[in-house]
Amino acid sequence: MRTYSGESLKAKSSIGILTDNTDSIPRGNHILYKDNLSLSDFGFRGYVTKDNKLPLLSKSGLKLPDELDLSHHIGDIVKISEDGQIHVLWENSCSQNAFYLTDACNVNCIMCPQPQKPHDKIHIDTARSVLDLLVGQKVEHMCITGGEPTIIKDNFLEIIARCTTEHPDASLQILTNGQTLNEFEFAKRCAELSTPKTCYCVSMHGDTPLTHDLIVRRDNAFSKVHSSLYNLSKLNVGIEVRFVVSKLNYTRLPGLAEFFFRTYPFVHHFAIMGLEMTGCAAKNVDEVWIDPMDYREELDRFVLEAERRAINFSIYNHQLCVIPERARKHAKRSISDWKCKHIPVCDKCMIQGECGGFFTTSNNLISKGIQPVCL
Repeated sequence: MRTYSGESLKAKSSIGILTDNTDSIPRGNHILYKDNLSLSDFGFRGYVTKDNKLPLLSKSGLKLPDELDLSHHIGDIVKISEDGQIHVLWENSCSQNAFYLTDACNVNCIMCPQPQKPHDKIHIDTARSVLDLLVGQKVEHMCITGGEPTIIKDNFLEIIARCTTEHPDASLQILTNGQTLNEFEFAKRCAELSTPKTCYCVSMHGDTPLTHDLIVRRDNAFSKVHSSLYNLSKLNVGIEVRFVVSKLNYTRLPGLAEFFFRTYPFVHHFAIMGLEMTGCAAKNVDEVWIDPMDYREELDRFVLEAERRAINFSIYNHQLCVIPERARKHAKRSISDWKCKHIPVCDKCMIQGECGGFFTTSNNLISKGIQPVCL
């Protein structure tokens, strides 16, 4: 989520569609972006401006620094917060928009980039507001995430239902640790609200209970993920399994393709993911961080074995120059636009346009093998 800082002119938050148009639009749904305001600009849900004047009927306003230009966010859904920030909640040009439903979680992954907190209903209220503003708009991709979104069961089902009924043609990804979906009746309710374009992206960080449970720091977690995957399969729901590579599990890569092939032949897609070194991952850096250069051989073996078995898989969050050449065609640009960057050495790379780049959130912790690729 992109965030910009300004100065709060009215201490009330608001969510609306950013516009610079004052003619023939429903002002109550929009936040006006205009350098200089006049009293004729009344009636908008909020205001983003560069002067100190706000219409008398304004409930929410933000003064931007003179050098900040938000014209590229016209038409996006934004939130003005009471602390003087504007958050872009839904970016029309982005294919990675997500509904963040909760900070709470029922596992405690050692490398989680999003440390858990108590659930705050503001996240559900925000999702509802964004969905209200998306009614009637063409939406191609949606995502539900957290924390662990399935633990707030009724609210989770409510948001799924709105996504799939109001935007039935949109693809919907649901990111989950797979603990709650081991309850068949709950999984069944989820499946009933899903469409053929719904995919549950389930985290599994090891091919044994010992490895997985150690990483997520919950006993019996592997068993629950296993049951969840079979529940989703019985219910004919799309499934992706996500394996985040760390110092604790990289040695499992060579045998992982065989495990996936024999145990979960019904899974539609597998993802091998690099670390985002923030949150718990940054706190536990000595335990989890491993340079991708140090597991090139293991990753190459996984790719070879997965290709031999015709497994549908991708590699996320890795730079092309540090993974085996065999793996490059499977690498995807997976880091969200708002937290993706390249570094100066990448300017000379001939395949930079195909590379996923780096997390801006990872405190500049990068591989020792980063170098330009010359074809």
